[in-house]
Amino acid sequence: DYFEYEGRQNCCQKISVIFLHRLQNFYRSSTQWVASLLPLAFVAMMIFVLYSIMKAAGPDKEENPEDAEEYEEETIPMILRWMFSTIMILSYSITAGMAAVLPLKEKKGGLRHMMKLFGLNSFEYWFGMLIADFIIVLVPAVVASIALLTHDLLMEREYVPEFFVNFVLFVTAINCFSYLFSHAFSDPDTAIKNL
Repeated sequence: DYFEYEGRQNCCQKISVIFLHRLQNFYRSSTQWVASLLPLAFVAMMIFVLYSIMKAAGPDKEENPEDAEEYEEETIPMILRWMFSTIMILSYSITAGMAAVLPLKEKKGGLRHMMKLFGLNSFEYWFGMLIADFIIVLVPAVVASIALLTHDLLMEREYVPEFFVNFVLFVTAINCFSYLFSHAFSDPDTAIKNL
């Protein structure tokens, strides 16, 4: 699975091997794709359900046209914008531990120990994983940003670049936390179950 280099490798080559290995495992694993994109589907479904309920529970257009117009133009977007951020944070918090599955499997199989014996230090390993996870996070961030640019019900278009940056930083921070939290367990199987 790992690419081979002849001779002595420098730090950047070692980091690039870990980076490519992580991307390769992500690309091949349907579980990783689901963990990356399922929260977006959950957010879309919850926002649709909330929008449908609010639309049905609103004032009647025939009886109170002014109240109905204010409700649709001000109340619904305000509540949906607030709920969008809340649901987004909760949905990605639930799947946070999926990023730590690969290092835990490598630890369980003894691969991490073998890498250490062959001269790969922890900084090179974790930095390569961080760069790869940052690239992986860009996939749902781009999908969410494109979806937000199509309609400004959930967010005004001028704030989408800020959303993109915050989304990438938030999910990257969650991944880093899951890596850190995975070290609290001595048994990788226990960590996979609890994360």
